[in-house]
Amino acid sequence: MHWPWSRAKHKAVTPFVVREREAYASIEEARLWCEELVRRRSAGSDKAVLTALHREIGMAGLHASHHLRAERRRTMLAQAHARTAQRIDASQDGVRIGSLGVLIDQALERVQPALGVEGLCDEMEEAHRRLLSARELLVAARAEPRRLTPHR
Repeated sequence: MHWPWSRAKHKAVTPFVVREREAYASIEEARLWCEELVRRRSAGSDKAVLTALHREIGMAGLHASHHLRAERRRTMLAQAHARTAQRIDASQDGVRIGSLGVLIDQALERVQPALGVEGLCDEMEEAHRRLLSARELLVAARAEPRRLTPHR
């Protein structure tokens, strides 16, 4: 016999859930890359801009994962840490600012299909807004060569 509360423990993997998970995973990879950039800079305007970027991407991840169960979020975060570490190790030219732009764009691509999904709309719209803000910060910072210097 199946009890109603026992079924509630297992969330069905629907397109709704898949979109949410893909968006969260992509955002976390961008956030972790940015975190690594922040870690490699000791001080100055670079670090301030990167810290602001990190905050925006982090807030996007918070909104994108709003409906995920805590244990699923922790598992996905651990997977994102592993993928980011592999990406850093495999990077031929070091941890670069340009790669962060690519990761933000990938996260935006993953969030967009979830924008029209009922039940996800509000949180994904806020995640989308935060990612757009992060991209604008990055573009503005890269337009001023002194704001972000290449770092390997």
